[in-house]
Amino acid sequence: MEEWGDDYATIDRNRQLVTFSDVKGYSTEWLTQSGGNSPTGYMGMTLLKTPEVNGQQLGITDFHYNTAGADDDLDIDSVLYGILSSAASLYSSPNGSRYFHLGANAPDLHFDEPCTIGPGGIDILTWASSGPLSPVRPRRHAHVRHAWVRD
Repeated sequence: MEEWGDDYATIDRNRQLVTFSDVKGYSTEWLTQSGGNSPTGYMGMTLLKTPEVNGQQLGITDFHYNTAGADDDLDIDSVLYGILSSAASLYSSPNGSRYFHLGANAPDLHFDEPCTIGPGGIDILTWASSGPLSPVRPRRHAHVRHAWVRD
């Protein structure tokens, strides 16, 4: 298995934090000065400010994961929008299981369940979004502030 094939992601909805880690906690690609495997730690992304609806920040409203490189249709606008908006039409399509991993969260389409990744991890990419914002008009903008964190 390639070094990146054992990665894991979690979401802490209360803290608006998505984290990424290596399942085994070390990398054979990053050696210490003594030549041993280097601990990997974790990194994450948090939303500090999101659009407001009725005076309340939305926060992370949708979270999904995919296996990196396995889906060559992620550059199709309708597929990416379907993931970011947790569209029922994408979920119920023949390819829905490629983009939604609900586990115990079913039938809530908005959040994948990280335990569905499996104990060995995968080469993972995640999608976290905040919305919906409506009506969407040309040149309308919304402010989002995020931060990357690491240990």
